Amino acid sequence: MDQSIEDVKTLTIRVIDHMCKIPSDQGYSSNEFRSVIRLFNRSFFAIETSKNAVEDYRLWIATNVLSSGEYPYRLTQIFTNLGEYSFRSLSVGKESYNEQYIELLSSFQLTLCNYLELSELLAEKMSMQDAYLKEIYRIHQAMLSYDGTCSEEKIASYLSLAYIYNEEDQLIPGDNENISFLVNMLASALDKPLKRIYGYSCEEILKGLRLLGSSSRNKQSICQSAILQSIQCTIKTLKGKVLEEVILLLLKLTLNSGIRGRIRRDFGVILKDLDISFKAEESETSNNIKKALNSILWQMSQDNSSLDYEFNLNSSTQLEHLMISYSHKQKEIAINLTKHLKEKGYKVWFDQDNLKYAANTFRSMAEAIEKSYAVCIIYSENYKNSEYAEMGR
Repeated sequence: MDQSIEDVKTLTIRVIDHMCKIPSDQGYSSNEFRSVIRLFNRSFFAIETSKNAVEDYRLWIATNVLSSGEYPYRLTQIFTNLGEYSFRSLSVGKESYNEQYIELLSSFQLTLCNYLELSELLAEKMSMQDAYLKEIYRIHQAMLSYDGTCSEEKIASYLSLAYIYNEEDQLIPGDNENISFLVNMLASALDKPLKRIYGYSCEEILKGLRLLGSSSRNKQSICQSAILQSIQCTIKTLKGKVLEEVILLLLKLTLNSGIRGRIRRDFGVILKDLDISFKAEESETSNNIKKALNSILWQMSQDNSSLDYEFNLNSSTQLEHLMISYSHKQKEIAINLTKHLKEKGYKVWFDQDNLKYAANTFRSMAEAIEKSYAVCIIYSENYKNSEYAEMGR
């Protein structure tokens, strides 16, 4: 008889709990620990019913289990211990490698990376573990020089960095070899978007590559590869989350003025056609795709382009106003500031008042900026580097 989702959740919790309680100095070389690591790996694929049920189960495990209580600390302990046993010391060289533990580390890291990709809360909790962050870098450096058949381990190491280090002051350094490996993975995944490559879905590879694209050097490496040609050939056949991640990756690249011309030349017509298609299927298209696409087209319209994609200023937009822009956490500050400025006689553009009836949020905000004599931006450092900020929200 098939197990219910609740039964699977209970079993997965038991596996995770047991895995976290095995003492490293007594059990990491045991068959018991190897079996538990395999079960942890399989937990990610334990549900095979509807797509929504699969996503709900995985997100629940990542957010409600792995992110809770002592688990982030315990997961860090397992990760650092396996890292130390795999590479024994900070030195790099064949004499420091232990194949037995590298295999366990690979399986554990791949699974943890899959869960990290799903849950911002888990990524946040793990990034608060200093030992975890240091060990990621140490393992990554060791993996780069490891000459075994270690492709899966290397890519898990690199994607772990991508999912954790996404702040401007923590950008991972450029690494052409791993970027090339990821690009080749993505090219294969785009041909068969429903198939997993080295354990990763097309969507996951795209997101990892996009996060790595926060580095200017990595952006250049991505654009110098053949991946844009692969995307150009397949974009019209892509759907759902995969298409969303492709658009978000193109947005990330378009934000670089040196790359924008290439995106405009290769994707201008395609993106404009997609925009027209999305407008005809209003209810069936993700808001994230629409916003990202609008942002790309707006970025390209700032240069002299053949797209002729320009904004017509709305006559209802106030002239000579002060614009208030803010992130969600600063909303209360923005409301109070707007009220204070209006009391002082200033004309203020504030989204709660001015976007109520806007047909296109991104364009309306662009028009508001065009007619502002000053823009007051209230934001946190995290919001500054977020995808929402890049999409003009």
